[in-house]
Amino acid sequence: MNSKSMFSFKLVSLQLCVVVILLSVGCDKYRRWDLPVKADLSVAVFSASNDSIVIKGDILNENHGEITERGLIVVKGNDFLQADTLYPVSFDDKSAYFKLLNFELSSYYEMKFFVIGEAGLSCSKIVSFTTGNAIGSPEVHTLAPSETTINSTRLYGTVYSQGAQIVTQRGFCWSTVSNPTTSNSSVVVGSGLGAFDVKVDNLIPSTLYYVRAFATNAIATSYGEQLTFQTSDLGQLTYGDSVFGGRTCQLTKNCEKCVKIYYSME
Repeated sequence: MNSKSMFSFKLVSLQLCVVVILLSVGCDKYRRWDLPVKADLSVAVFSASNDSIVIKGDILNENHGEITERGLIVVKGNDFLQADTLYPVSFDDKSAYFKLLNFELSSYYEMKFFVIGEAGLSCSKIVSFTTGNAIGSPEVHTLAPSETTINSTRLYGTVYSQGAQIVTQRGFCWSTVSNPTTSNSSVVVGSGLGAFDVKVDNLIPSTLYYVRAFATNAIATSYGEQLTFQTSDLGQLTYGDSVFGGRTCQLTKNCEKCVKIYYSME
């Protein structure tokens, strides 16, 4: 091999070495071996007042690639077909902040944070929150129902503070849709401070209900946390139960055994 060929061989070898070094040790702009993955997200209420609610969405992982869009889907209740989409008032590589202005007091909301990046659309888990009550209104809390049967349950609540005026009514409201108010099915259980409870009947079997305690003073009606309960199905009838709701089911006793008898109301 002549000297010119030897020089060319060494030059090619040197170039190959440079490429290998760049691939094995070089900076990120020369290597993108890992494909972007979907962003891992979380969302929470950052701060709240009677005028605005600031919500923070966070991107938890690193290898999501470039993010091209960020947004928040929020809805009063839980029907996301009726949801609004908010876009951030500020953001950086890790977090985005959203401001919710047009909301109703004493109401249950659900939300989820989303981003669109190189790996596609990513969404956080659904997170719920309840907006505050009017200034000067009572403070009331909903406690977990108990003794739920096929057509009844017992509801519990507590008025912790009367607010700026005395509590003239307190009670419960319930519905098969989210955010029940006193315009839905409701019952008044006295007045003033303290714990209260009541048994409600004539519920529909095998049905999910939403319930909130409420308290009213001269300023406003306040609502407690939204909870749920589900009535039992007809297969859980016990001796002596009777259900009225388009179809009646009764149990009679025969030869010391419980026998279910079903008959139409028609």
